[in-house]
Amino acid sequence: MKKSYDDLLMRKLSTPKKIRDYLNALIDDCYSDEELTEEEATGIIMDAIGRIIKHHGVLKIAENSKTKRDTIYKAFNKDGNPNFATLYKVTKALGLKIGFAA
Repeated sequence: MKKSYDDLLMRKLSTPKKIRDYLNALIDDCYSDEELTEEEATGIIMDAIGRIIKHHGVLKIAENSKTKRDTIYKAFNKDGNPNFATLYKVTKALGLKIGFAA
């Protein structure tokens, strides 16, 4: 089976620290790209989180976060818009903490 960039990236995102660093860099890129709309930026971020969740196993993340699988699929894709509770529970299940910076 031919490997893709996505396969390589997901293998590299094997620890919470690596996931954190990747998502922080992605969020920084989205904030600094003046050509992206807010909807496009949030879509990119939610899609990235969704791919990470799928790589780590949706069922496992759903069980650890006490969130329904269909809620995760709907929330974490390019058109997703999770509520804060879902974002909090799922990122916590990935070993992450939500933070804010100025």
